[in-house]
Amino acid sequence: QFVQFAPLAAEACPEWPRAYEKLGNAASALRTYQRCLQFDTTNGENAFFLAHAYERAGKIDEAAAVYEAAHNRSRTNPDVTTGLARCRLRQGRTPEARVLAEEAFQHDPGNSDALLVLGLACRNAGDLTHAKEYLERRAKLAQRDQDFDIALAPLAEELGDVRDAVEHYRKIVAAGGGSDFV
Repeated sequence: QFVQFAPLAAEACPEWPRAYEKLGNAASALRTYQRCLQFDTTNGENAFFLAHAYERAGKIDEAAAVYEAAHNRSRTNPDVTTGLARCRLRQGRTPEARVLAEEAFQHDPGNSDALLVLGLACRNAGDLTHAKEYLERRAKLAQRDQDFDIALAPLAEELGDVRDAVEHYRKIVAAGGGSDFV
């Protein structure tokens, strides 16, 4: 309740909403990010954090709308482009997700999240060879994480590599299973 009425200085953005996120208060974080964006509607950083907060809260359509507006203002931010690609993938818009992830990767060849989206988009499109290639490239760029195992387990299974699939599933179970994205 306090965040709705408290004065908020533009200089406090985005630190204040991030503090709410760290405390696990997603609703206050979202409201504060929205207020931050009101100070400067062209602020790409505020837009990115608002969209990312929507995404973490499972509000994919809202996240996509904010990412898209930020992407339309400036197509050179690979984090915004990758965020929009993630949303498009979750919305079932696989071809668009793939194009956006390729664009993000061109701007930042070290963007492991773009490679994850590319791998998943290829898998969704039935292009298993490229899916595995992108996911393996991601593994070389970023530390293997749960998203990697969650993406590769069913892919390995579809490719007939049962031993590899079992290994990925074992890691998922050991880590507690689940992901916000994959």
